[in-house]
Amino acid sequence: MPEDKNYVTESPLLLNPYYDNPDEHMRFVSIGNPPVSLAIPIGEGPSERGVTSIHIYGLNRLGLVQERTRYLRRLVFLGEMLISLGELVEAIEATPLSDEIKASINRKLELLMTWTGEEMKQMTSADQPYSAMATAWVTEFTAKMAER
Repeated sequence: MPEDKNYVTESPLLLNPYYDNPDEHMRFVSIGNPPVSLAIPIGEGPSERGVTSIHIYGLNRLGLVQERTRYLRRLVFLGEMLISLGELVEAIEATPLSDEIKASINRKLELLMTWTGEEMKQMTSADQPYSAMATAWVTEFTAKMAER
């Protein structure tokens, strides 16, 4: 016997990234040192849809957390490299070298900084694995760098 229920008015508990904005219900956080990447629900309550989606899709299952964490640690490495390269540029400026030598060294360091930043940006592209986690981390990293 067919059910006589109208499912159009039903509110789904699972997020569909084609129709829903997952950022309104969950986010990825980096916890610990070395960091581990976990999905957590957000919002008031927290979001029932976020909780359900994280659980049903298994976003915090061991294998997925390990893979996401490997990707996160690559981002952390690139971020640390970007900071170190910037510090080298500042150190070169403070050394008693000719302007020509300083300019030559700094051009190379700034090129490495550009490549590093582009690699980090590429990791946040929607066609990359774990792009939501990468975007969250890069956004937080950029905010911290702006405070320096």
